Amino acid sequence: VGRPAACERPLASLIGNGTETLQSKGSVSLDTTDGTRRYDPQVAVLSRRGRELGALLSLRDVTARELREQRLAVLNRVLRHNLRNKVDVIKSHAEALEDGAGNHAGAIDRAADEITELGYSARTIDQFVSESTESQRIDLVDVVEAARADCEGRAPGVSVAVELPETAPVE
Repeated sequence: VGRPAACERPLASLIGNGTETLQSKGSVSLDTTDGTRRYDPQVAVLSRRGRELGALLSLRDVTARELREQRLAVLNRVLRHNLRNKVDVIKSHAEALEDGAGNHAGAIDRAADEITELGYSARTIDQFVSESTESQRIDLVDVVEAARADCEGRAPGVSVAVELPETAPVE
């Protein structure tokens, strides 16, 4: 949609979501001239003296990042699956060798166990890295006031003056 066609139209009619919905979504799909793309929406509410004037919407294209994450997840699963299968083969051959191979069979068995542990560690790391973090809305006025009070509390006789609006919410 070009700029002239977009003017004076509600946001929801242009992209299928309003600002409140976009604030709670991780990413949204939009049809573009380049095909369907994924975007990370950031919404900043514009207000003055507690009165909401509007909102600023920023859409960051995250299509390539999400595709890369999906491919890495598949690669990780395939790698772990193949590791488990190969370790099972190694362990079964090591068991067959145990009767006449002495310490060699035990070394093979321990190495196979270590490879298995590496697969579990990779999965744990992948889960930790893949966890999404929720954004949080805070009021900067409260943060600055707390910092001011902390400064005054640590240094008796010191007074810190700040000039702040009624609210300054950020996400």
